[in-house]
Amino acid sequence: MWTRSLALVALVFVILAAAVSASRLQDLAWQRTVASWQGYPPFPFERLMDFDLPWEDPLEFDPKAPPTRGLPGRVRGLHGRALALEGFMRPIEWDESDEDRVLSFVLTRHPWGCCGVPRLQDVVEVRGKKGESWEYVGTELIRVRGRFEVSENLGEDGYVLSIFKLAATSVTRAVPRRLRH
Repeated sequence: MWTRSLALVALVFVILAAAVSASRLQDLAWQRTVASWQGYPPFPFERLMDFDLPWEDPLEFDPKAPPTRGLPGRVRGLHGRALALEGFMRPIEWDESDEDRVLSFVLTRHPWGCCGVPRLQDVVEVRGKKGESWEYVGTELIRVRGRFEVSENLGEDGYVLSIFKLAATSVTRAVPRRLRH
């Protein structure tokens, strides 16, 4: 009887020790994740897009009623903040000295061509320092870190091309969400 009770107590201790070890491993994993952000906390791309705007694309710019004025306060409040976004690269400007690199691109939630034409709030224009370029990775998920801006970018014809920009400090391949623990 005592042997069985001791075995049961020992089993409980082993289970508790395993739970504590698992908890410590999760803490270590979290610390490594936070360190990997390098001061740029991840921001869910979905939060930029989960609202409707009172206008439709294409939008001609009106200085009396700039489109960024109609954005939710929580989105306008991101202006100037350092953050990281994950999405897909759609090149705007290629590096003429290396055809596999881009100087600027649009970051989208879905790969280009999937899920219809993106709205203005569905894309972020990404640029780095003058002359900086990044490897074009096709339809791979990427993580972009940088300073977020909420401002209109106008085309030569006066139409609004984008309302979000990211002054990138780094562009890296991201681990797909389905493979994360």
